[in-house]
Amino acid sequence: MKKGILVVALIVGVLLSALPAAAQDAVKAEIRQAIDAAYLNAYWNGMDVKAVLAGWDHGAISPRFVSNNDLAYVTVAEEIAGAVRESRKPPEKKEFTFLYPVIDVTGGMAMAKVEVMRGQTLAFTYYFPVVKARAGWKIVGYPYYQHRNGARPEAAAGEADAVKKVVEDSLVRGLLQDGTKEQVLAGMGPFCDINLYLPEVDLVTKQDLTPVFSTKAYVKSRADHGDPRPPIKTSAFTLIGMTGDVAAGKLAVTFDRGTVMTMYVVLYKLETGWAIVQIATDKHVWMSMFLPQ
Repeated sequence: MKKGILVVALIVGVLLSALPAAAQDAVKAEIRQAIDAAYLNAYWNGMDVKAVLAGWDHGAISPRFVSNNDLAYVTVAEEIAGAVRESRKPPEKKEFTFLYPVIDVTGGMAMAKVEVMRGQTLAFTYYFPVVKARAGWKIVGYPYYQHRNGARPEAAAGEADAVKKVVEDSLVRGLLQDGTKEQVLAGMGPFCDINLYLPEVDLVTKQDLTPVFSTKAYVKSRADHGDPRPPIKTSAFTLIGMTGDVAAGKLAVTFDRGTVMTMYVVLYKLETGWAIVQIATDKHVWMSMFLPQ
């Protein structure tokens, strides 16, 4: 039964990736409309708490710099509650617009790069990971960069390669292949928010990597006794965007048994280098790596 489910999931993934351009454009239009409704119209150009809560996962977080080398986060629920406590009023005129330079879609997940314009001035850039829930697309993360005087920061030479290296060292060679816990954590920020949508209950769950490390020890012991299970067949990382000290990309991994996992990854640049702070994935990490499917 599990093999049948896997085959169906793989076929659906292939069909989605092979959608005609018109169908892809329709999905991207849905995502733009969902983000506009839940944030542009409900917050920037208005104050509609119900619309905000309808379009965001209630566990979504926003990473924030505490210093040049430290991060904390605020939950979106806390932020909206603060606006309600302060009796925030809708702006008198709708002066903000959202631009969508990139929307990358994989099945029921996507990463949208959104530019917030105040008139003709660029104010913020967001990288929104979103998932397709029963009621429509929902935002599950809230990383952003604030532009000073509307200026677009230029990326230094080698920054894209540095982001790719962190993702591959920490997630591919570290987490998913045969690295150590220390190797994984070396590429993570002070926290890493990992989101997985569960269609059975129509909710987003937060994944914990602890079971992966304990299981890897078990798999290593089997390999030491002549039963190796190299998990990864292929992997590819694509940079979706980099704006100042925030970057986002897509990691696609195919395991040796045929399971395909996609991760949308967000990184912040600290004094020590790029660090992964948010992941949205379409597969349970532990189950994809170690359980027959």
